[in-house]
Amino acid sequence: MQTSRVSRRSFLELGLKTLAGGLAMTTLQVSGPAFAAAGDSSSTFPRGNRFQVGEFLKFRRYRDAAGRIQVTRDYLPDAWFEALGLVPVDVVYQSRFLAGSDAAATLDADRLQRLAAAAKPGRLVSLDAEAWDTAWAHPARPTANGKSIVQNLVDVVRTFKQANPGIQVGLYSEVPPNTYGFNATTQARFDPLTPQYAAVAAEVDYYSPSLYNYHIEGSQAGDAQWAQFAGYAIRACERLDSLNHTRKPILPYVTPAWKDSAGAARYLTQEQMHFRLATLRQLGAAGCILWLSDAAKEPDSDEPLALDPTTGWLRAAVEFAKEP
Repeated sequence: MQTSRVSRRSFLELGLKTLAGGLAMTTLQVSGPAFAAAGDSSSTFPRGNRFQVGEFLKFRRYRDAAGRIQVTRDYLPDAWFEALGLVPVDVVYQSRFLAGSDAAATLDADRLQRLAAAAKPGRLVSLDAEAWDTAWAHPARPTANGKSIVQNLVDVVRTFKQANPGIQVGLYSEVPPNTYGFNATTQARFDPLTPQYAAVAAEVDYYSPSLYNYHIEGSQAGDAQWAQFAGYAIRACERLDSLNHTRKPILPYVTPAWKDSAGAARYLTQEQMHFRLATLRQLGAAGCILWLSDAAKEPDSDEPLALDPTTGWLRAAVEFAKEP
């Protein structure tokens, strides 16, 4: 397979229609007043009823329409994804706004306010604040920094919103709390906890439960297990809405990656990814956020992954994003 290296500028000059195999520029829409435009931006999520496919995919390699691997100096630019109909989402990791990374971590309000002020108008922001997750089962109990997990999360979102109220912001996997899959004990363990996170749910503009393939293999049985997992998470979001008398969009995180019984990294097929997105739409989600570690490798290889919009899971996401 031929590999070439191109700069960011020359990459853009290649023409996005070549990369996308002739796919037309597509603008995604999302339902719900929380997604009203907050300024002019090509990444703004317009209002409407179409299921949106957002992404946070930080890769430097892709396959062009001829099947050749191209390598960019920087991460693939937003325009590459936008040409495919995918909408970039800004994921902000806790190392950028917390002092510390464990339950004793504290909010650095100044840093978070600067990040909020610099956020792109119209771009969704997703804050990753997992430092206090060891306390998920005790929402009212003080963590090592003296505040409960609920108080800490409320402070994070409120601080961001106060600095830039026009930006739509959510939390990765905190409301509802991450169940890491679904089994016979999930409801009994998590149903009593959901109402205790209502204060956090009241602060975010949209919900982002994590629906990664936790202990789920790429098989029909795995698909069915994942669908149960997704159904429970969506219902938990709706329950929080009921408690707060709100109706907020649900944008779960999904990933194409899974591990087989030997621990080898695998990826969902085109059909499996389409099943997940169709399931979310049927359950009432407004869309999703695609995420995959930038350390991902090519199947059965040590080579960094090359994104390929013409086949597999990414093709499914592109095709789904274009559906009316």
